[in-house]
Amino acid sequence: RRFNVGISRSQLRNLNANININVSSAPPYTILTGTDDNGDLVFNDRPLGVGRNTVRATGQWTINGFFNYGWSFGKPVERPGGISFRNDGGGLAVSQAAAQSAGRYRLSVTVNVQNLTNHGNLTGYTGTLTSINFGQPTTVLGTRKVDIGMGLSF
Repeated sequence: RRFNVGISRSQLRNLNANININVSSAPPYTILTGTDDNGDLVFNDRPLGVGRNTVRATGQWTINGFFNYGWSFGKPVERPGGISFRNDGGGLAVSQAAAQSAGRYRLSVTVNVQNLTNHGNLTGYTGTLTSINFGQPTTVLGTRKVDIGMGLSF
C-alpha cells in the first residue's frame, strides 16, 4: 500500500514551492531455514507451516521538496497567452494564461531536496534463520540529496 500527496504553493512573489510526501506500508519477506531440508540441493526451504511472505519489514516514508525562485529583467516584452506545459516537482503541470508583459530575460535558481528530513528507510531484511542478521535490515535507502541549479531564459 502506498500513499502520496503533493502540495504546490506560490505564496511569495516569484517563489514556487512543491512538497511531496510518500508513505508505503511494510513490504513482506519470507523466513527461510538456511539449510536443504528436502534434499533438492536448493537452500531456500521454509520451516514447516511457514508460508511465503509471512513476515513484514518496516514501513517507509520520505518528504521531498522542490523550490524555484525567479527574476525577470531587461526591456519588457509582450508575451502571448495560451496553454503552457511545465515540469512541476516531478509532474507535468498544464495551465492557461492571459497575455502578459515581463522582462526580456529570466534568471531562476532551483533547489531540489530529496528526503528533507534525512529519514533513513530500512530495507533488505534477512529472513534466513541461520544468519546472524536474521530479522534485521541490511540496507538504508533514501539519504538526503540536494541539487542546486540556475537557469537563464530569453
